[in-house]
This record gives sequence, structure tokens and C-alpha cells, in this order.
Amino acid sequence: MKHRPRLVFLFFIFLFMWMSVLQTFSMESGFLTHPLPENEKAPVLHLEFLEEEPAKRPIVCFDINSNGFIAIGHSQFEEKTVCVYSPEGLFLYGFAFQCNGLFELEWNSSYLNLYLARSSLLVCINENAEILEMAEVDNALQNNDYLNHVLQKETRQTENAEYTVRNRLGFFNLFVSSYSQLVIKPSGGAEKILYDVNSQQLAKVLIVFVSFVLIFSILILLVIREIKRREKTKMTCFGQNR
Repeated sequence: MKHRPRLVFLFFIFLFMWMSVLQTFSMESGFLTHPLPENEKAPVLHLEFLEEEPAKRPIVCFDINSNGFIAIGHSQFEEKTVCVYSPEGLFLYGFAFQCNGLFELEWNSSYLNLYLARSSLLVCINENAEILEMAEVDNALQNNDYLNHVLQKETRQTENAEYTVRNRLGFFNLFVSSYSQLVIKPSGGAEKILYDVNSQQLAKVLIVFVSFVLIFSILILLVIREIKRREKTKMTCFGQNR
């Protein structure tokens, strides 16, 4: 009995060590990173957890993990949202945040890495929109190559399928930088659309295009009118001088 306190103490030490091992986390990424300087304050990034799917918007970035789970990023000026979907395309959860400039997504096992280009920051986020870790992305050619040829690539390949983001806007594809559809093509199977905002995207592009044409036409008419007015003034002055 006299050894019971020691055994209880050892048991709790073992339990603490076991839980620490379970909670050990390592942020894996295709980027070369380094820890944030200890003498600098960590950047503030407020994440708002989304239980319900927000209004669908064009795709600015996406990634697929090995289990087929889908992460899609949207951007409307400073307002950014990330939505996570099941392999069947059902909304699971999301989060919203604010930042300026480009952002990208990559899966880190079951977590998401959020890359903020303007601040060169990589943030690992769990399914509860909690920040697990932050790191600073190195200014290296390898990172530029990873960004341009992996994260910003229009396709993702898993063991059983290929995923592609695309636009079906015809001529207006030239005027958009985001994507309106995410499609999956299983190995040996038929193509299926998992995410589609093509109609909304086309309507917005048409409004912008028509507005641009109208403004441009008005400017041309004003210039022509001004040229004619000056010519008329010159003719009047010439006649008076005679």
C-alpha cells in the first residue's frame, strides 16, 4: 500500500506524456517556411466559423485531399471565405476572414493550410476554424514554383479521380480570373459537376461588359461632339476674318 502514491504519480505522468504525444502537431506544406520570430508579435487573423453554406461565389482557389474532401476559396474584395465539402459535394463547414491580396489553400492531412501572399504567412486551421500554427513563408524560387505550378494549377489528381476548375463563358472567359465550375472525372467514369456558379458568373460578366461598352460609347460620342464643335468654331472665326 505504501507504493500506491508513487504508482498514482507515475500513472498521471504517463497519462500526461501520452496525451502530449497525441496532441503533437506538425505543419506540413509544400512551401519552405520558418518559425515566426519570437521577438515579433504574431499577426492577428480573425476567423469566423460558418455552420451554414454561404452564397456560392466564383472559385479563386481550391484543393482536394487524399480522401476526396474539397476546399474552395472565394474572394469579394477584402472579404474571403473558405468552404469545405464532402467527396459528394455536400457542405460540411467553412470560415470567413478578411485580408488584402491573394490567398491559396492546401490540405495538410485533415487540416487546411491557408497561404496569405501579401504577408507571406502560412496558417494551419482545423475543422473548428481554430488556428493551430503560423509560419513565415521563405522568399525562395522553390516557393514561387510551388505557388505557380501546384497551388494555382487548374487540376488536382487523386488516386481515383481528376478534379478541374474551369469556366464555360465562351468569349467572356478572357475577362475573368476566377472559375465558375469544379468538375470531377473518376478513372474510367463520366465527368460530373460538383460546384457550379456558371450562370451567376455569366450574368455578372455581361453586366460589367455592357456597362463598359456603354461608357466607352458615351466617351467616343463626347469626343466626336467636341471635335465637331471646335471645327465649327474655327469655321466661324475663319468666316469673320474674311
